[in-house]
Amino acid sequence: MSTFVMPLQPVLPWSAPSDTFNLFNGPIQYVAGLHITPRTKGLIQLIVRAGSHLHWSVEAEGLQDNGDDPWSFRVTEEPESIRINFLGRPLSLRVAQTSAGRGFVMKQPDPADTEEILDRVIVHWINLPHIPFGDKLRQIMPDGGWQEWGGRHELDFGIWRCRIDARPDLDEVFKMAKAGYLNVATHVMQVRRADETLFSASDVAEFLICMQLVMSFALSRWVAPILPVGFSNIGEAIWSEWTPLHIDPPMHGSGRWWVNHRPEDLWSFLHNWVDRWEDAGARRHLSFLVTSAIASGEGAFVEQRLMTSLAAIENLSWATEVLTERLTEANWRGRRSDWRIRRLLSNASIPIHLNPLRSPCLAEYSREHGLGDGPLVIVDIRDRLTHPKNTEDLYSRPALIAETSRLARRYLDLLVLHYLGYEGRVADRTRVRGWVGESDPSPWNKGSEDIGP
Repeated sequence: MSTFVMPLQPVLPWSAPSDTFNLFNGPIQYVAGLHITPRTKGLIQLIVRAGSHLHWSVEAEGLQDNGDDPWSFRVTEEPESIRINFLGRPLSLRVAQTSAGRGFVMKQPDPADTEEILDRVIVHWINLPHIPFGDKLRQIMPDGGWQEWGGRHELDFGIWRCRIDARPDLDEVFKMAKAGYLNVATHVMQVRRADETLFSASDVAEFLICMQLVMSFALSRWVAPILPVGFSNIGEAIWSEWTPLHIDPPMHGSGRWWVNHRPEDLWSFLHNWVDRWEDAGARRHLSFLVTSAIASGEGAFVEQRLMTSLAAIENLSWATEVLTERLTEANWRGRRSDWRIRRLLSNASIPIHLNPLRSPCLAEYSREHGLGDGPLVIVDIRDRLTHPKNTEDLYSRPALIAETSRLARRYLDLLVLHYLGYEGRVADRTRVRGWVGESDPSPWNKGSEDIGP
């Protein structure tokens, strides 16, 4: 007999796909030094359009009702803020007013400056796909009926325990979001300490950054946990974070190393990532690698993908060779880029030969120019694009630069996964035909077949 659990209650109601998310709808009071307006009905919205922006505004009727127009736009050196009542608690947010009764929410003080001791945090994920094989959820409807669906994943990552619930209509709204090039809230997540002790807002804020990076790297596009709300051990909402984060529509990310039907690979990678992330010294380096990998995804120009991927690989080479003193700085700088990349790949048992079935234009170019392997040919093409003299033959060959960028990103995927000790399966972005769910064993696992570049 199946066991059902009640879903987490989201702070924000589930909404249809859109490019705006209403985070607050109610009275807003604007404060700039001694200048304080009456409370007027307004909105705080996360707008995901050509980036991610957090805007506030009040209704025009509220402006007209004020005889001396206290909302009138003025330039002031006084600190500006808006006051709202959020989940039963007064809240002040730093803002800028850009015109009468509207503006944007600025970066708020770091959580360490306003410490709160929390029992749990609720956060909403934007644009996560369905993650299969979750536990069954059951929701009682207002008419007394019920709704059932699979969507609960509960896992421990280091000191944190995460409970992630999909919304009941996820498949339907996700398809709508992809078709309309829109964004949609897909999951609600609860974060607690695995040992059930209390924690600080700054600690969980750092963990949410970690989660955004790892989920975005797996999907090859930016997804985000928005509006985290922290609750005390008596259930009061005592902390929230108002920050616009990078978000890409689900239309992006057709090529990625993780395939949806293997959630165990995602969780395995996430465990490895969190273990490494706990080393504060490694965080900046990991962030650079992953943001570079996401920036070289399907939404970028092929030249940009190639340049960004190779820059990240060279950064990884520096970190693993020079900073660990395997090579001296002089020795490292005295080597060609292809030597450094080849050394990284060989140490990870990643094949360096070109596969003519997956990169036919690249293999033909390599034969014509006497270039022996993958690292040499992608560096050659990168250098010709960076220092152009005659690039006509590069652009006259169908798909040559696209194949080069896919191979460079393939190398980056594998090298990041190997660096983190991942041992699951990997989808190959150089395979552009076949079933989208195909994957291969990671090449550094003993007994795995030769999967090509």
